Amino acid sequence: MTSKQVLGLFIMGCIVMVMAGGCSKENAVMKSEEKSLARQLNFDEKALQMLKDETGGTIQQLTAYSEDGSITTTEGISVGVPQDKAESVITKLRPEMRTMGYIIFLREMNFGGSPDMIGVIKGTDKYEVLRLMQTNGANYDLSTEDVIAKLKEWEARYPFELFGADFDWVEVDLKEVPSDIEAFAHEVHEFCPDVVEQGTETVEALADEISRRKKIYLWWD
Repeated sequence: MTSKQVLGLFIMGCIVMVMAGGCSKENAVMKSEEKSLARQLNFDEKALQMLKDETGGTIQQLTAYSEDGSITTTEGISVGVPQDKAESVITKLRPEMRTMGYIIFLREMNFGGSPDMIGVIKGTDKYEVLRLMQTNGANYDLSTEDVIAKLKEWEARYPFELFGADFDWVEVDLKEVPSDIEAFAHEVHEFCPDVVEQGTETVEALADEISRRKKIYLWWD
């Protein structure tokens, strides 16, 4: 057998292994301090390993906010991820994380200036993320509970998954676009004027954005 034939068989074998899952990427190695954090927070190490494999980032303790707006540590974890990977990582891991008793969400958007941050907390109630992050529209006299109440009202009509939240914004993934998207866009604008006044500029453009992206993004600047 010639060297070319040997090489050809080797390449063919590797292709077969890839198709069978035999050449899948190796797990990212968990550092001792990351394993220690998992034990400290009583986190399933498998959940951290899944996140590590998908992002390659360093697992850290999640920070959030106190009622006075000061930063505090929580019983959650976070990891940096390139902006163009954040959505795919969250969408991919969300179902399995849920079955394990965890909520995964976008914790921080940095618009390419530095990696975005993904957070994971224990629980099944997505609205606990907003309480943890103290998500509010204080400049419109909206408390965290006001934001939660409005989202629950919308969710009853238009089911969604939480995508991310921080101190002054929240984003959700709609499972289907509202049938009367123009009327819904007016509701969103009324509750969160900044999405139009500092964003899409018109309610019609907001309706188009919600339809195209199947997302509701709220922020109070």
